[in-house]
Amino acid sequence: MKKTISLFVSVLMIGSLIMGNLVSVNAVGENEINDTENVAEIGETKYTSLSDAVQNVAEGQTIKLLNDINLESTIDVNGKSFVLELNGKKVTQSLTGESVNKTAAPIRLFDSSLIVNDSVGGGSIFGYQCAVGVFVNSKLTLNSGTLKGEWYGVAGNGLNNNGTTITINGGSVLNSDPDGTGAAIYHPQTGEITINGGTVKGDLGIQLCAGNLSVVSINGGMIEGTGEDHRVDKTGDGAVPDGAAISIVNRPGYSSVPNVTISGGTFKSVYSEGLLAYTWSKNTASEWTDAKDHIQVIGGTFDSDPTDYVKAGYKAYPIEDTFKVAPIATGIELSDTTLTLEAGSNKTLTATVNPNETLDTVTWESSDPKIAVVENGVVKAVAPGKATITATAGNAKAECVVSVYKVENPTPPSVDTQKPVEKPQAGLNDEKAPEILNDTLNDIISKGTDSVYTDEKTVQNINDAIASGETITVNPTVEEINTANPQASEDIKAIEKELKQITQENNSVTEVAMYLDLSVLVKTPTSDLGNITVLPKPLTFTVVLPNAVAENAKDKDVYVLRMHEGKVDKIKAALTDNVITFETDRFSTYAVVFEEKTVTPAPTPEGPIHEVTFVDMNGAVLKIESVKDGEKATAPAAPTIEGYTFIKWDTDFSKVTKDLVVTAVYEKLPVEEVVKPDDKGENKTENTDNPSTGDKTNASLYSAFALLGLVSAALVAVEKKRRSLSR
Repeated sequence: MKKTISLFVSVLMIGSLIMGNLVSVNAVGENEINDTENVAEIGETKYTSLSDAVQNVAEGQTIKLLNDINLESTIDVNGKSFVLELNGKKVTQSLTGESVNKTAAPIRLFDSSLIVNDSVGGGSIFGYQCAVGVFVNSKLTLNSGTLKGEWYGVAGNGLNNNGTTITINGGSVLNSDPDGTGAAIYHPQTGEITINGGTVKGDLGIQLCAGNLSVVSINGGMIEGTGEDHRVDKTGDGAVPDGAAISIVNRPGYSSVPNVTISGGTFKSVYSEGLLAYTWSKNTASEWTDAKDHIQVIGGTFDSDPTDYVKAGYKAYPIEDTFKVAPIATGIELSDTTLTLEAGSNKTLTATVNPNETLDTVTWESSDPKIAVVENGVVKAVAPGKATITATAGNAKAECVVSVYKVENPTPPSVDTQKPVEKPQAGLNDEKAPEILNDTLNDIISKGTDSVYTDEKTVQNINDAIASGETITVNPTVEEINTANPQASEDIKAIEKELKQITQENNSVTEVAMYLDLSVLVKTPTSDLGNITVLPKPLTFTVVLPNAVAENAKDKDVYVLRMHEGKVDKIKAALTDNVITFETDRFSTYAVVFEEKTVTPAPTPEGPIHEVTFVDMNGAVLKIESVKDGEKATAPAAPTIEGYTFIKWDTDFSKVTKDLVVTAVYEKLPVEEVVKPDDKGENKTENTDNPSTGDKTNASLYSAFALLGLVSAALVAVEKKRRSLSR
């Protein structure tokens, strides 16, 4: 026990313990102040003394208190297993000879099991040396109620080598020593203490000198030491008054070295430490060098740093004025390991840290803040490129690769409708064009192969560019078609066939004012990704005519023939002053057509009619004219081709007696470098070994508009296959 006890008292105690093992003494202690009335009951049987109830209780039965009880002697419980229901009542004891040393605990357990409950609240057991003494292979469980002593709330005896079990699930274990040197629980014996809940509070909370202590959790309670550290004044046996919430003392000569596991709970000390461990020998405290081998802290909240006793893989985290022990993070999982974001957008990454109980917080970092920044998991895309977002908690890391792409607003090629032109010029004068083109590209990006506006190859190329963090733009073009392109022959034939049919059905003269290649190319600064083939809404295209041509065409019908996916469609067009406009949502080969109804009756069968077809050097039809047998055909103006000069028509058409195909003959200019301005306005040279009849060729334009003043029917058919995705 705590204080220095005379040898005589010690001998008596040892004798008592021995007798307790040899003789079946159920209960000793009859003098209870309230023995003239019922103070307890077992079932329907009532008792006038607690000792009588204890003597008669059977295994597993409950003794329920009916009144407060003041004990004048100790009740020793031997070989019993029962529940004591305090029922809101108080059990107290009187001093023996006004000496705490001579006043044994009001209830002492020997080879017994006692469960204390208090269903009403306010019930308690008070004793001077302790409320309940737990000896000789006994078990004490406190679920509710208060166990309070002057020296100790609950205690055992180091002379006892038999294991005991003390379990605190709730309630309170307290001490109130006037000199401030007691403990709520003093455990010098072999056995186990398990704290699952409740409050343990005293001059020092719990002191373990032998046996094992397991603190699982304190549900709404704590273990607290309120006394000062009086170790320098300590002599003799009993608890060492160190004032800690829990102190583990390695004391030579005791039955075992104490072992402690703490996985939860709150530990507070007013003047000392939340957790204290040391060696006590010859009334002197010294370092316990291998204390960490016997103390494992994996949880709990302390008002002083318990790091010296924290198990590997765990950490004491400073939180406000406390230290909370929790496992160190062993892994992080991110909600996404890759992200694709458009510049200016953001997305939140969620980090799941393992184990769940860790208190390691997640820190975020971007490998390149110029591309993507991150704050509290929110990733903001800044500029095209790639960046790695790293989440760190403890020693664990996880990464997410962010690809930032940008969709640049397209700049549709426009044409000035107020400025006079020498040859027809085409453009995309539609204010809605940038929005429609951007919406189309975003649809392709979001829907992928489910989008109807392009093909799978283009979708794949766009996805690859996005994953690489590229800048993507839509580049609409309105260009003259290149009649020299051999792959355009099928479209040319289809348009020619449609024009012939229209001419025959309407008995009219038709001519092509301009051949256009309309396309929308998706590209990056370094590569072409493919074409958008169709739009969700039509765009308005504009063709500006020379004034003379517009004047000559004002009495004619104007329309557009579109060759798209193997089909020729006729599209309405409008001519206002010198400007032609038409709408379309498809991109391919287009022919702007003028049509004039024939004012003279159809030729009578007085003689044969022959068809004279004029073509350019590439075979593109310039004009088709029906001529009476023996009469002269009228040639169109020969197209101008860079690097070549027109010489003649290869066939005489002054007296036509059969169907003719008349081809323009050109002579190559002397081999020399043709000087022309480069993109920067400076001069550069270009080899003219091969004729350029594409973007810089005016063959179809000049020949077509030269035909406007002629009476004969003219048909110019030029064809170019829309650019492939790999272009």
